[in-house]
Amino acid sequence: MISEIPKDKFDITIFILKGRGGFLKSIPNYINIKFYDEYENIKNNIIKNPRDLLKNEIKEKNTLKY
Repeated sequence: MISEIPKDKFDITIFILKGRGGFLKSIPNYINIKFYDEYENIKNNIIKNPRDLLKNEIKEKNTLKY
């Protein structure tokens, strides 16, 4: 699908959290790929339920009171 975007009109960059997976090989050479190196440090917060994350932050840091 990404190969349908005209490469002569756009400078395309894909932002990837992890540098692995079956689709990487299918990305055309003219597509720029950027990897987020800090993903391993933040992935646990990304996959958590936002409500649980906020509860945990309040509990640990006592930043908000309700």
